Amino acid sequence: MLKEFLEKLLELKRPEIVTVKDRDYSTINLEPVYEPNFNGLEIFNLENLITYIKDDPDNLKEKHKLINIVSPTKILLQSSIYGDFKQRDTYMIVDCKDILPDIYFERFMSIEQFIITLKSKFVMTEELEQIVRIVGNISDETVTNYNDDGITQQVTAKTGIARVGEVALPPRIELKPYRTFTEIEQPSSEFLLRATKRNGEIEFALFEADGGAWKNESIKNVAEYLKNKLEGVSNLTILN
Repeated sequence: MLKEFLEKLLELKRPEIVTVKDRDYSTINLEPVYEPNFNGLEIFNLENLITYIKDDPDNLKEKHKLINIVSPTKILLQSSIYGDFKQRDTYMIVDCKDILPDIYFERFMSIEQFIITLKSKFVMTEELEQIVRIVGNISDETVTNYNDDGITQQVTAKTGIARVGEVALPPRIELKPYRTFTEIEQPSSEFLLRATKRNGEIEFALFEADGGAWKNESIKNVAEYLKNKLEGVSNLTILN
């Protein structure tokens, strides 16, 4: 008796396919039965995306394709919609987030950590070199004064051989962190450079001050790069 009851329960839960207005549904929650979709490749750079589109190893030349630039670090190569349920396949996912350096803004760090961060995670520019020189000439032993009027900060630093003087930190600086695909020029952003003194040591931090405008610039740069590299390729739309 118990066995028959369990078999009946299993039979009730077993899904069946029913057709409603020429569309197939499952009897459990009426889940639609989609057409088989495309398993997208996952890569991390733009060059492989360009190679895939040009070489066309999966014979997609006759299909219309969309390059959807989702963010400064993520791009989707997708199909046009098809089928009764208006599906869209994703042929390729290009995501460089995992290979970009972790940059911690709004976090104070020691002079040594701050300099290492600037030299290893930012594009070297004249303004960055200037900041490295200023910060590099500050040591906890030479700091006797630390002034902050809310706009400009001053610390005591070496200004020459065996010479110590007041140095004003620029309140706003323009830098280029590595935040998008390395094939394109990194967008510049304004940052607030701030110093603080904790436990007798000077620490520095950068605060973003462009309202996220760099993201729009990055997406625009990625789109322009791909348009130039894929010029002449048919059945392709680049969205940004």
